[in-house]
Amino acid sequence: MTSTPVPFIPAVEHEDTYINVGYTVRSWLLTKDHKRIAILYMFGVTFFFFIGGMFATLIRLELMTPAGEKAVAGYDPFKDDPTFRCDPVAIRRAWGAPGTPLEIARDGNDIVIRHEWMDVKRVIHMNMKEHPKDGKRGSLGHSIGRMEGDTLVIETANYSAGVLNQYVEEPGKPTRGLLHSDKLTSVERLSFDAERQRLVVEVALKDPEFFTRDFDVSRSEYAPSDLAIEPFNCSPEGVTGTIAR
Repeated sequence: MTSTPVPFIPAVEHEDTYINVGYTVRSWLLTKDHKRIAILYMFGVTFFFFIGGMFATLIRLELMTPAGEKAVAGYDPFKDDPTFRCDPVAIRRAWGAPGTPLEIARDGNDIVIRHEWMDVKRVIHMNMKEHPKDGKRGSLGHSIGRMEGDTLVIETANYSAGVLNQYVEEPGKPTRGLLHSDKLTSVERLSFDAERQRLVVEVALKDPEFFTRDFDVSRSEYAPSDLAIEPFNCSPEGVTGTIAR
């Protein structure tokens, strides 16, 4: 049995109209118009979300084991970025691709998650209890799933050693990356908030070889969309590569 895919895109709240009375900074900062206040709030939340993510990454770098520090020291983001090889980087990167649609469908006993980002196609094996011990490794690993009530729980292992964040900027230091070992495991929890019409995704990561403690759970939301998934058409070129769309 194959079901019809359900498309989603990263959720961003939009105002129905744009208030175009006054374009000065003062007119925005001192506004009493609730629509403008909502827009300022949205940009403020987005700005501090990225600031918080940056500091969380920096804190994570401080919690690396000696093996993790050695791996980071050997990584050159301007040459080793996985996208230069048209690699999707990581599951967390696929979920976080801005403005690109994704879809979820049942295919027989399995569930298939497709992202437009790097043409990702993940098969969630719903009838398996364990990962293959000698199975193929890759940046997206091997995923098995189960239902807990209305929540789809996806456990992924068999990752190859790779990258979580391609570029990490820290004042006074060269650009680095956030790497993981092949001991990385992840647990994703997918649920649908029917009242708000949002797909809610929580991702928990654990890598005892490179980090001294588990990652904090990340949470993101996605809104239903009419957008169709188009071929990403990544094409590696030259020494460092480019992404062509």
